[in-house]
Amino acid sequence: MNFFQAIFLGLVQALTEYLPVSSSAHVRIVGDLMLGSDPGAAFTAIIQIGTELAVLLYFRHDIWNILKNWCICLAGKNGKDWKHRLGEGNKDARLGWYIIIATLPIVIAGLLFQDADDTAVSGLLDRLANQRLKADPGAYSVYCNDGFTLAQLVVDRVSDIHFQDYLHANILDPAGLEDTYFPE
Repeated sequence: MNFFQAIFLGLVQALTEYLPVSSSAHVRIVGDLMLGSDPGAAFTAIIQIGTELAVLLYFRHDIWNILKNWCICLAGKNGKDWKHRLGEGNKDARLGWYIIIATLPIVIAGLLFQDADDTAVSGLLDRLANQRLKADPGAYSVYCNDGFTLAQLVVDRVSDIHFQDYLHANILDPAGLEDTYFPE
């Protein structure tokens, strides 16, 4: 990839980042068309970081005002009661609290799904990213383990129950499917 191709892909990233579709997919598709291959995860990550840095730079004054006013209200300088500490009468402080509240779901999801050893997950995702469909979309297809592997990862993480035990307790046994087994 040369300098001008990198600049062009950076522009594709920047122009599609805030559309309700994947900017990474745009970069990959345009990269495939332009370079004949995916530009790679490292390149995509770097241009996404560049996009975020540009946003932070552009909104730096607003971000500073929100942070400053949030700290002032939290410290009780606008009033000692809880309403003032939560930003009553100060839209920037209130916006700071809204940002914190809006961030909580992704923090909780990150804590639930964190894994110190993500070799299995990253290996699966690599295989899925490079795998061709075995049939045309909508056509009859044969059995594939990848969907079950993804389901197993989710069930193991969220329920703290082994996938096989979960399937037996919640699906197979209630349905009377006694001949279903799992390979070792």
